[in-house]
Amino acid sequence: MLRLPGQLIDWTGGRGSATSASEGRAFAVSAPRARRMRSQWFRDWRLWLGMGLLVGSMLIGAWLVSAPDGSTMVWRAARDLPVGATPQVVAVPVALGSVAEDYWPADTPVTGRMLLPVPAGALLPKAAVGPVAFSNQRLVTIPVDPLHAPVPLQIGDVVELWVTPEDTGIPQLVLGSAAVTEVSTERVGIGGEMAVVLQVNPGDAAAVVAAARAGAVDLVAVPLATTTMEGQ
Repeated sequence: MLRLPGQLIDWTGGRGSATSASEGRAFAVSAPRARRMRSQWFRDWRLWLGMGLLVGSMLIGAWLVSAPDGSTMVWRAARDLPVGATPQVVAVPVALGSVAEDYWPADTPVTGRMLLPVPAGALLPKAAVGPVAFSNQRLVTIPVDPLHAPVPLQIGDVVELWVTPEDTGIPQLVLGSAAVTEVSTERVGIGGEMAVVLQVNPGDAAAVVAAARAGAVDLVAVPLATTTMEGQ
């Protein structure tokens, strides 16, 4: 009599009664170990499908990056570029279309000086850069106490430059006429002086520098000539 795996089997062929397991005549038959089929990964169509999608997406991305999109590499201002400054630029790709010819291409070095101001981050027009002729004038910065200058002191004002040497204490006229090209109240000296830039002739630059070091300087305004009306 054959029983299920794990049960007792009667080895007497049915001629006698089944003996108990305690008498040792029956033996336990263990269940056979199930075999695990090893999957063959190279035959899995899902794997090949995933790999195909991955490779395809990579190829499409590379094509999109390399495909021409009408962009042009041009120069962009790396900082604020005032008139007369040396251009400091970085190359950037932009789509300008028909106006691309108006800007400096990145494959052409920028030579010259700024003829027009360009703010930081703006594209560099060709018309903004070119050769410049240097002026025959000189710009000299001197420290001036705000109480020793006209109020308000503005760019374009014409002033006289006086100095009071520390050794004599007697005011002396250094320049009878100088144009103010810049006034900076943010850049102050040790004593709270403001920076004033004067445009002078090359031959007067040494005298202006010496005056700024000799003692306190004063700027005296030179007012514009006025026409007196008849009858007044």
